[in-house]
Amino acid sequence: MTAIVICALGVAYAGGKRLGTKPPTTTADTTAPTTSVTSPASSDTVSGSVSVSVAAADNVGVSKVELYVNGTLSGTSTASPYSFTWDTTALADGTATLTSVAYDAAGNKSTSAAVSVNVLNTVATTPPTTTTTTTTTSSTSGSLDTSSMTLATNPLQTRALPDLNRIETPTAWNYQAEYPSRASCGASEGLVFEVGTGKAFATPRDVPWIRLLPCDVVKIYYRTEPYKDIVFLGARGDKGKYITIMGVPGTNGELPVFDGVNAVSPPATGTGMPPVFDGFGMFILSRPVNIGNGLTSAAYGYKPGYLHITGLKVQNARTPASYTNLSGAVTSWPAFTAGIYAAPAEHLAITNCELASNGIGFFIKSDQDYMAPAPDYLGNARQSRGLLVRNNYFHDNGIVGNTSLHNAYSEVIGSVYEYNYFGRPNGTSADNIKERSAGVIFRNNYIDGGMHAISLRDPESNGPYEAIQKDALGEDLVKYAFVYNNHFTQRGIDANGGILIGHGDGDFGAQMQYRYGKLFFYNNRVVSKYDYLMYGRDGAPLFEMLNYNRGTVVNALNNLFYAVSATSTGTPAPFALFFWGGVANFPTFVDGAGVTQPSNWINRYIETMPNYGNYASSPSNPNLYAGTKYDGTGHPNLIKQTNDPGFTDFVNGDYSLKSSSVFYTLKAPLPAEVTARSLTPSGDPVMGPFKAPALP
Repeated sequence: MTAIVICALGVAYAGGKRLGTKPPTTTADTTAPTTSVTSPASSDTVSGSVSVSVAAADNVGVSKVELYVNGTLSGTSTASPYSFTWDTTALADGTATLTSVAYDAAGNKSTSAAVSVNVLNTVATTPPTTTTTTTTTSSTSGSLDTSSMTLATNPLQTRALPDLNRIETPTAWNYQAEYPSRASCGASEGLVFEVGTGKAFATPRDVPWIRLLPCDVVKIYYRTEPYKDIVFLGARGDKGKYITIMGVPGTNGELPVFDGVNAVSPPATGTGMPPVFDGFGMFILSRPVNIGNGLTSAAYGYKPGYLHITGLKVQNARTPASYTNLSGAVTSWPAFTAGIYAAPAEHLAITNCELASNGIGFFIKSDQDYMAPAPDYLGNARQSRGLLVRNNYFHDNGIVGNTSLHNAYSEVIGSVYEYNYFGRPNGTSADNIKERSAGVIFRNNYIDGGMHAISLRDPESNGPYEAIQKDALGEDLVKYAFVYNNHFTQRGIDANGGILIGHGDGDFGAQMQYRYGKLFFYNNRVVSKYDYLMYGRDGAPLFEMLNYNRGTVVNALNNLFYAVSATSTGTPAPFALFFWGGVANFPTFVDGAGVTQPSNWINRYIETMPNYGNYASSPSNPNLYAGTKYDGTGHPNLIKQTNDPGFTDFVNGDYSLKSSSVFYTLKAPLPAEVTARSLTPSGDPVMGPFKAPALP
C-alpha cells in the first residue's frame, strides 16, 4: 500500500508524486464602499470651473469613483484624493444636484447623498447694492471665462517659480490707453485661485500671491462679511498675459468688500512685503524682498506689472481705525495710507472698483533711481509706467483738515483716467485728484468738488527723469496735458479753494517747475455752484496756472461753463477765468452758415480771482499773484450767454444734456497736437458710478 503524505501547504504526495491541492477557504466580499460629496457644500453658489471633492472608503479598497451631475456622468477618478473639475457653464443658471458613486473590486457600489448647489454664471446687470450706495454697473467683473483653466489647489500644486529678474526696457508713450489683455494666454494657461466661503482658499490671506504667474486669475467671491486681509502684490504678468485679481459679485451685484477696520497684515515672512510699507494700504504693490520659501529678493529694477484689479470695494483704510501690523501688534492706521498703494508698478489697470473712506483712494508713486549717477539719479528702476484707471467710483477719501489726502494721487509716465465717477473727497482741504505724471489724459469722467477738481502739479519724486521723457512724436511728455469730455461740478469751499484745474507748483514747490507748454481743455461741461461773497468768493476760479514763467497756456475750446448760486437766496458767483493770473486762448470758429461763433459757451465770468493777500508774491515775478495778470487770444470772443444751455433736468440734479443743447453746436477744429495723438472726444462723460462701456 502506498503512503499518502499531505504537507503543511495542503499539497498531497504519494510515492514522491504530487496528487493535488487542498482548496483554500475564502469569504465573499459583500460590503459596499461609502462615499460623499465634500465640496462644494449644499446651497453653495458656483460658477465657471469648479473643483469637486469626493470622499470614499471601503473595507478592502475603492477601485473607482464616479461623479454625476443631475444624474449624468461627469467624470471618473481611480486614485485618492478623488477630485473632479466641473464646468458649470454647460448648465443653465439654477439648481444642480451632485452625487458620487464608489465601486470596489468585488463590484459592490454605493451612491452618496445628493448635494444641491446654485449655478450662477450670468453676471447681474441690475443695480448692485453696497453698504453706501445702489448703482447700475456695466462692470465685466465676474464675467471672465475661466472654464478651460485649472483650479489652483491649497496647498498649491507644483509649478514653476516666478521670474523675479524680469526688467522691461521702456518705450516712448503714444498717448493710447493700455487695456488689460489676456489675448496671448493659451486656453488652459494659468491657474484660477478661488477665494471665499467653500472655496479652496477661504480668505485672500491664504493665496500664495508671490507665486502668481502670467495668465493667473484670482477670483474673490462676495460674502456678507467683509474681507479683512491686507494683500501684498509683487507678481508680474506679461504683455497679453495680464494677471487678474477680480471680484465675483453677489446675487444682487454686491462687490466683495475689503475693509480696513481691524484688518490684518500678511505674514511677516514668505510674502516679500518690505517692512517699510507696513500700514500703507489694503492692497500694496511693490518690488518683493527677502521672500523665503525658495525665493530671495526680486532684482533691483523689477516691478510688479501687467496687473488688473477689478470689481472690488476697498474701504476704511485710514486712521483712527486699527489694523494688525507685520509684527503682530494692533495699531492705528497712519494718516497717509491708501485703499490701493503702488510704489512702483507698471502696466497697471484699476477698473470697476469702489474706493471709499480711505486716507487716499488710490495712490501710485515713482522714486529716484538711487543706482543711477548723482546728482540727478536719472533712471527707470523705480519709475511707475502705464496706468489705466477706468470705471471706478471714488468718494469720501481723505481726512478732514489734511491737504495731502485725495480721492486719487498718481505720479507715473503715461496716465489715463477715464469713465470714473469722482464723488466729493472727505472734508474741504484736499484735491479730488492730484496728478504729478508725465503724460496725462483725463476723459469722460464725472468729477464733483475738491480744493482742485484736478491738480496737475509738477513731477516730484523722480522729477528730473520724468521731465526729459519723450512721447512717440518726440516731444516732452510734461509739455502737454489733455483734459476733455468730462463733467465737472465746481463747489465753493473757502477763499482759496474750489478751483477747477491747478497746473504746476510755481514757487511754492520744492521741486523744479517741470510742467510747461499747453493744457488742452476741450469738450467739457462745467457747472459752478457758488454764492457770490465780496472779498472772499467773488469768482469761481477755472485755471490756476502757477508755472507762468515757463510759458504755460490754456487752450480752451468747445466747453460749456454754467454758473449758478449754491443756495436759493444767494447770488451766483461768476466764473473767474484764472485764480491770480495766467494765459489762455478761447478761440472762435466759423459755423456751417459762415458765421463766426465763440467756441465756448459761458453765462457769466470775470477775468481773475484776486488772492486778497493770502499768499506772498512770487520771488521770480512779484506781480504774478496780484490778481491782475491776464493775457491770451480770443478773450473778447467770450460772450456772456443768457439762454438755456440745455440740461435734461438741472433742478433735480440731472446734468446730462438734451440733444438740442447748445453744447453740441460748439465745433471749433481741434488743435493739431490733439489730432496728432488721436485724442478726439467720443461718447459722453459718465453721469453716475459704473456707467462705462465694456472694456475694449
